Amino acid sequence: MEEKFEIGDYVYAEDWLYGKIVYLTECYAEVYFDTLRGGDSRTFALTELKHAEQKTRKLNYGREKND
Repeated sequence: MEEKFEIGDYVYAEDWLYGKIVYLTECYAEVYFDTLRGGDSRTFALTELKHAEQKTRKLNYGREKND
């Protein structure tokens, strides 16, 4: 069964990348992800993506208290 993706979905790609779909065509999706030096994006074929849950916790580097 083919997975259906929409802009705003969180996905995993290539077993290391976790990000959010920001642009979508019939065959490809551009996925935005955070890095230590800011954000970046890469384009993947839809067959390379798997749905993921949105992460609720963020790294805070000691500035805020996590719930």
